[in-house]
Formats: sequence, structure tokens, C-alpha cells
Amino acid sequence: MKPLASNPTRMRRSGIREINDLARAMTEVLHLEVGEPNFNTPRHIVNAIQHGAKVALSAPDVLERLRVTGNEAVASTPEEFRQRFKADLAKFAKIVTEAHIPLQD
Repeated sequence: MKPLASNPTRMRRSGIREINDLARAMTEVLHLEVGEPNFNTPRHIVNAIQHGAKVALSAPDVLERLRVTGNEAVASTPEEFRQRFKADLAKFAKIVTEAHIPLQD
């Protein structure tokens, strides 16, 4: 299979990658990534995480950092995120199927 880039080590790092790396470096923060198992997290914890993320992502320095890296913060509820995530999965599954891209583990 042909790689996505001829030299991936020279690709410019995205803003989301930098945020993810920063989150991984934090030692006293619970950190789950997209793709983690569904943990049936209690609603009050989900709401607290969403509120904390909304506050953090509205800070002027964070907004500026996102802006200069070509990103933007979008405030949404957990349910709005779930709906968007499902819609994106369906959209990209269709693209992968139509382009005959083989599935990988």
C-alpha cells in the first residue's frame, strides 16, 4: 500500500497534535482519547469535563494558540458532540468504501 506521505517525519505538526502531546505530558490529569472503550461515565462527570473544557477553550491565550495553528474551538454539549461524531463516522465510512480503501486494524 502507498503511504500517505513520502516522508511523514517532515510533515508539519498540527495544532491538535500539539494539544494531545501537552495533555499526555500532564501527570495529574485524567486523559481519555477518542477511540477509548465506552466507560458509561456518570453524567455529572461528563458534564464537569465538558464545562472545564469549555472554560479552558475560551481563554484568550488558548483561542489565539488555536487560531495561529489553523484551528478553532467549538463549544458543544456531549450530545451534540456524539451526534457530530456519528455523522462524521458515517461520512468518512462512505468515502473509504467508495474509494475502495482497504480496512486496517
